[in-house]
Amino acid sequence: MPFTYDGSNLDVALNRIRLELGDTDSNRPLLQDEEIVFIIATYSALHIRVAIAARLIVAKFSGEADRVRIENFEEVKSNFVERYTELARLHEAKGFAPPHSSAQVKSDKEVDEANTSLVQPAFKRGMHDY
Repeated sequence: MPFTYDGSNLDVALNRIRLELGDTDSNRPLLQDEEIVFIIATYSALHIRVAIAARLIVAKFSGEADRVRIENFEEVKSNFVERYTELARLHEAKGFAPPHSSAQVKSDKEVDEANTSLVQPAFKRGMHDY
């Protein structure tokens, strides 16, 4: 199963990742199904999966000759690599959340600690901690 894509079924992770990458042309696949299936099995978040897949595409094409010219057609690989590097950065920014602090003032902190529906921190810093 080297390449499959069904644009009418974007609930399938493989199809969604291919759509996000723009890897929908069966005549010129950027990744094989097995590579995307491995990424799906390894990572759970969509944006992280797309970022890893984009980095894999960058790795594949960055080792090739930069310019390919056949008669009147010329392809510049560095432009292609730059586009996928930027796509990876974009999805990495969406996929990795920055640290979160819910309480900004002491009264909010006390309210958050009393609220049992919130996930409580795994550690606390006390008065005698250094």
